[in-house]
Amino acid sequence: MTLKNAVTITIEGHSDDLLNIIGGGFYEEFNPDAEDPKRPYFLVFSDGTLLKVHYNHEGCWEIRPQVKGSFFLEHQPYTDPDKDYSDKVFLQAGPTWVVGGSDFTRAIERKN
Repeated sequence: MTLKNAVTITIEGHSDDLLNIIGGGFYEEFNPDAEDPKRPYFLVFSDGTLLKVHYNHEGCWEIRPQVKGSFFLEHQPYTDPDKDYSDKVFLQAGPTWVVGGSDFTRAIERKN
């Protein structure tokens, strides 16, 4: 399956304060700066995909997969801050929800 002939969800930054999630039934904008611009922002999809998002000092969106869920297709890093200012992530259509926020924790192994 190629991205050209697949129904996909595209996640990318838009301007300096919005993330767009378009395709596969989604047409949403998230505003990570509304949380706290110094903290990383996370998007979690119902397929298990976890993306860490950061607007960097170059004015570019870094959208980095932390967990690749069952519908994850591809991550394309930005290449030029002047022309291509956002990473892009592609998911196959299928996830039914997405949650965005800046709070995240991991379980730690406790030693007796």
